[in-house]
Formats: sequence, C-alpha cells, structure tokens
Amino acid sequence: MIVVVTGPIASGKTTLVQSLARELRRAGRTAATLDRDDVYELVEGSSATVGTEDRWRRANRLTAAFARAMTDDGIDVVIVESDDPIDGALHVTLTAPVESALERVQLDPTRVVSRDERFLRRHYADYRPLPADLTIDTARTPLEAELQAVLAALQS
Repeated sequence: MIVVVTGPIASGKTTLVQSLARELRRAGRTAATLDRDDVYELVEGSSATVGTEDRWRRANRLTAAFARAMTDDGIDVVIVESDDPIDGALHVTLTAPVESALERVQLDPTRVVSRDERFLRRHYADYRPLPADLTIDTARTPLEAELQAVLAALQS
C-alpha cells in the first residue's frame, strides 16, 4: 500500500509521515518513507526550492515508480510526501491556516525561504490541494487523532 501525504508548506506532512511510519513499525508492519523533494535533489543535484516544471514532473514520476518498486519488493506501506497523486494510493491532504504555518516555520531553524512571511502567505494563497481520500486540519487535530484517522483509512 502507498500513502501519499500532501499539503502546503508547514502543514505537518513530515511530522505525520514519520509518526505514521513509527506507528506501523510498532504494529509489526514494514514501512518506509519517501520524500519527493529528496528524489528531486538526488536526480537533479540541486535544492528542491528551484527547478523547472519538467524537472518536477520527472521527480514525480520517479517518486511514484520508486514507491511502487518498494511495495513490489515487500514493504507493506510506503508513505510518500508529494504534491502529485499516485494511482491506487491512499491520498491524505493536510490543511492548516497560514497563521499556524507561520508559527511552525519560526520554530524550525532548518527552514529558510519558508520563514519569509510574504513567501509563505503567497504559497498558501496559491496552493491547490489534490483530491483526497482523507483531509485533516492539523491545526485542529492532535497528532494522535491524525494517526488514528490514517490508520483507519488504511484498514478500510
């Protein structure tokens, strides 16, 4: 099974992906995480904050192929951070108000461009979510409830 987690910057994607993988492993399942931005950087050799649409499409195709290969190789659940759908996957979209995202990025010293308020507000204004099987407002939903919602969706 592949789970695709999407959402705007600082909506909680990485937190959910890592927590979900830990929870699945704790339950005895094999789980792997895959970030489309990492695939982009691996292939393109440059930061994921730059790039042409063609390069992003390539990274999206390779991410989907890698996720499928991982499940074909026996990994029970591959959890992908991406803004591109993968056929047959469970799609989870995270939302959060831009004010919550602004608070989150200020607390994260690894953030660079996304700490700029104008950039982040523009990103949120322009962001269009993918169609989702499950949508979670991370500003209103505790992480444990997010996990339970995704685990329930995986079982159905």
